[in-house]
Amino acid sequence: MPKIYSNVCPRDCCNCNIKTVADEGRIIGITGDKDDPYTLGAICPKGYAYLSMQYSKKRLKYPMKQKSKGSGEWERISWDHALSEIANKLIGIKEQEGNLLSVCLAKNFGNVGLLNNSVEGFFRSIGYVTFMAGSLSLCNAAGIDALLLSYGACKKPHPADMANSKLIIIWGGNPAWTYVPQMRYVSQAKANGGKVVVIDPYLSETAARGILDDKGCYKHR
Repeated sequence: MPKIYSNVCPRDCCNCNIKTVADEGRIIGITGDKDDPYTLGAICPKGYAYLSMQYSKKRLKYPMKQKSKGSGEWERISWDHALSEIANKLIGIKEQEGNLLSVCLAKNFGNVGLLNNSVEGFFRSIGYVTFMAGSLSLCNAAGIDALLLSYGACKKPHPADMANSKLIIIWGGNPAWTYVPQMRYVSQAKANGGKVVVIDPYLSETAARGILDDKGCYKHR
């Protein structure tokens, strides 16, 4: 008998509530949660793709090691081999340099689940390492700087407040595909008389919506 579970998408965009359908220990369906006050049940293609990713034949299930740097040729190794090699490398660096500052920890690349936080806890337990700026995320650093410059503090307004914006600038993003709930508030802001500016060399779905006139025709610039 299939069962429905309430979950949260582990991606680092807006942590949408999702419903997962499982039968005999296997996921058979994923959908949005209509009770989520922010998404109203809408999730992006990445959320729906978790099912195919989970059972993809291309999914990595074992440690792989590159035969030689830059060769692009990989071979499967055992978990014991992988963990021992990583541990010995870290120990060697600490013994030689007295610290692990030459080790750079970069994470949060699209995933903020439990394993993500456990990695950070592990590295903090063995000594100081170099953490990537912006809460260890490439995109978050720019967002933090924007908040500090705009509000003077790293405090975020409620996402739904975007509907009250007079000007929205979307720089290199495509929320129409990657941040579906946000586009609802972008559209509401535009309907309320706000302006939407999209900066992107590629005519994405979001960019197309940003330059449509009232008749649904593209504006030439």
